[in-house]
Amino acid sequence: MIGWAVVRRRTAILMIEMGRTMTDDDMRKILDGFDPADHEAEVEHRWGNADSYTESRRRTSSYTEQDWMRQREESDANVATFAALLRDGIPTDQAEAAAAATEHGAIIDRWFYPLSPVAHVGLAQMYVTDPRFEATYEKVEAGLARYVSDAILALHAD
Repeated sequence: MIGWAVVRRRTAILMIEMGRTMTDDDMRKILDGFDPADHEAEVEHRWGNADSYTESRRRTSSYTEQDWMRQREESDANVATFAALLRDGIPTDQAEAAAAATEHGAIIDRWFYPLSPVAHVGLAQMYVTDPRFEATYEKVEAGLARYVSDAILALHAD
């Protein structure tokens, strides 16, 4: 739901202001090989009319490279927490998993758009139904996509 075209334009502008031209390699470096341009049309089609998409575009349009790096660090730390919980055999309905799921939602809420419990559940479902999202988690730890999804679902089960 991120306005990647906006991210690319804003980052390019910042780099030009610093006397440096933004390259596709620069953007891939910030996003660890992910090229948002490959998904812009799909994102626009799926979420272009959603308030969350509009808000995400608004917020991310002013992010600096440092902002993106901080967001990435927070997300990576959250994924590492989930992976450790999975390896330690902590059930997804336990307090530790709920804390990780809560932080997962807080990161999205803080950096991109207000995240309702319903939207959080929707993301959880997408993590195991969309092979691209699932692969992102699975490359960290086998079974992690299902674990993250189940922890988020358990958090909002009440």
